[in-house]
Amino acid sequence: MRLAGVLALLLAAAGTAAAHEPIHGVGPNTLWRGGTAVELEFEAGLMETLRHGSHRAGDPSRGAEQEGMVALHLAHGVTQDLLVFTALPLAFAREREDGDSEWSLGAGDVELGAKWRFWRRQTPGRALMGAAQVAVNLPTGRVSTDPPLGSGRPSVELALAAARDALDFYLWGDVRVQLPVPGRRDRVGFGAGADAAFGLRAWLPEYRGTDLVFLLEAGVWGETPGTHRGDLEDDSGGAWAWAGPGMLFFWDRFEAKLGVRVPLWRWSRGRQRMEDVGLAAGVGVMF
Repeated sequence: MRLAGVLALLLAAAGTAAAHEPIHGVGPNTLWRGGTAVELEFEAGLMETLRHGSHRAGDPSRGAEQEGMVALHLAHGVTQDLLVFTALPLAFAREREDGDSEWSLGAGDVELGAKWRFWRRQTPGRALMGAAQVAVNLPTGRVSTDPPLGSGRPSVELALAAARDALDFYLWGDVRVQLPVPGRRDRVGFGAGADAAFGLRAWLPEYRGTDLVFLLEAGVWGETPGTHRGDLEDDSGGAWAWAGPGMLFFWDRFEAKLGVRVPLWRWSRGRQRMEDVGLAAGVGVMF
């Protein structure tokens, strides 16, 4: 409860980075030249179900895992079609086994990246866009804590995103791949996935007025096993599909967002706890 109070205060004190973007996926929007965006985002996932393959596995310990972060996102428009960004997270993790709980809190994995909007077609009341994004995950989070706060392994994520941005409704879609850094004995698995979102405006916005958008998002992700000291990890890798509602609220250059994701299907390689519900919330400002 104390942690939830701190997170609420942080969210209330900050003024989201990218306007009219999906909550869980990648969108093609950028900033104007010289524009800066600051966002404070909270993400959390609860994993209580132990799975083996596509089935629920027995769990005598009745354990659970929780993990998430409060991340400061910064973005800057190099040009109107190119932006650079970073995410500086404060991560937290909790594990419960046989009634005993352990907590970890500290710096998480830093992300650095850039997005290039390579296509934009503007017509009255509607814009079609396409963009490419690259993001590098740096293993800055501590792995010596129990539970660990980082992956301990660098990775690169490449994404292609497209959107229909209009006065009535929005459509977003993206495809993503996760690439392990070669030449290392500890590597993440190769991952691939796609996301889609539909957004419906509650009312037609006015210039510098308020804007409320309701979202429905869905996605799928699959990942091969990672390696530890050159050997495949027994209980890693899998696939899942999810969906969930969300909302975006804009006022001038301020934004607030809230989204939930729930699994539709899960498959685990080995015995793993997979996410049962996830939450993302954020507030931000552009200037």
